[in-house]
Amino acid sequence: MTAAASATGVAYGKPISLSGTVTASSRPTSETVRIVGMPSGKTSWVLIGSTRSGSNGKWAFSFTPTTSFKLKAEVLKTSAHAGAASGYMPVAVQAQIYSVVPAARSYAVSGGEKSVSAAVYAQLAGQRVKLVVLRGGAWTDSTVARVATTGAIELSYRATIADTAIRIYLPATGGLISKLGPVQPLTTVGSIDALSAKTTCVGAAAAPLSATCANHELDGLALPTTEKAGLSADTGGSYAKGCWTADGTATVPSCSFGSTRGDAYRVALVGDSHAAGYLAGIRDRLAARNWHLDTYLGVTCRWLAQKPGDACAPRSDDIGRRVLAGRYDMVVVSGLRQPRGAAGNAGAAATTEGYRAAWAPVIASGTKVVAIADQPYLTDDLIACTMSGGARSAAQCATSRSFALGGIDPLAAAVEGSPGASIIDMTSHYCTADTCPLVIGGVIVFRDRHHITGTWSSTLGPYVLDALDEIRRGA
Repeated sequence: MTAAASATGVAYGKPISLSGTVTASSRPTSETVRIVGMPSGKTSWVLIGSTRSGSNGKWAFSFTPTTSFKLKAEVLKTSAHAGAASGYMPVAVQAQIYSVVPAARSYAVSGGEKSVSAAVYAQLAGQRVKLVVLRGGAWTDSTVARVATTGAIELSYRATIADTAIRIYLPATGGLISKLGPVQPLTTVGSIDALSAKTTCVGAAAAPLSATCANHELDGLALPTTEKAGLSADTGGSYAKGCWTADGTATVPSCSFGSTRGDAYRVALVGDSHAAGYLAGIRDRLAARNWHLDTYLGVTCRWLAQKPGDACAPRSDDIGRRVLAGRYDMVVVSGLRQPRGAAGNAGAAATTEGYRAAWAPVIASGTKVVAIADQPYLTDDLIACTMSGGARSAAQCATSRSFALGGIDPLAAAVEGSPGASIIDMTSHYCTADTCPLVIGGVIVFRDRHHITGTWSSTLGPYVLDALDEIRRGA
């Protein structure tokens, strides 16, 4: 009895071939040949299958092993001859890793989330899988996860500046030998601004409406993170104590940023939490333009002309006095849109008139008033979508443009009826003609239903300032 295997190792899901000969009294013979194996970690033999040798004594058998085996072929004893068995044939089975993303060199941001995705056969669902990171010249275990029921793998971790490569590792388990995925080289930079300086299409630079900007160097990024607490906390310092009030009627504080030169272009930023969200993206870019910015930011009560006795009147009146006294070159205003429905429609009309009346004396003084059209809105389940896994999962999250931009933005209507006022609209950086993706250029756009992340703001900031600069120059 002879037997040989086509290989000593085989990929999971792939067949292996066995072949050999059977002779009796040195002559070829036709007999039933049994293939038996001892699975890895077991101590007893199991029947895998059988075949029959031809008149020339030759036989062949093929099967797809799902575990490593010690194999042999045998002919059982009959009244005509004794039994016989071949020598042992060790065959190792190794799971394979397919469709790894990133597939080539890519970027990570220190402190930000980096994700690796791949696939294995669905039969390996539940198997443990690791991400290992080349950090400071040594491979280090990082995240541990389980293969999904579909065979999908997604592993996310927080990068450090010392990281230069990552790879997936399937430990030996269930009769399978271990498998290392391909080495995926990384360039890790210190910040989102450094990333934007190194490569293209980062965050708002992808501009989904105006162009298709695909950069595979950003594969696996979901910045800052898909983890709920970390995402909701990513404000970029836009709501710092002393520069923001969470008291809905209290007088708003003021903070100053940018150039301190006497000839600086003087700007005021006025509004609610939506206005404050832009601060993270423009704050550190003001000095280079020789702009000086003062903020007047607080929750709820807007800068509107109010009726005497209204709870918001003291705040609004105070903002109006301070803005006029500041003799600004430009006042930038932003705030949330009115919700859908009859109540929202009625409220929008009153808000529009309130804006116009509040702006009128400022415009009359020679100051430019510029509104930033309000950003898209989501639902709780859409925000949950970005936190359901790593970068690959989050990249599938989107909502319709019609839903995200529903309701009425009273700022736009107020500008239409206020000669000397202007509006800028950043929607082209958020949405295509039909949809608004929740991850753009490797950056998660929203930290909750209607507030942008500080990371997104940092990539949007240059475009906000450019649009304001066009108005400053009268372009």
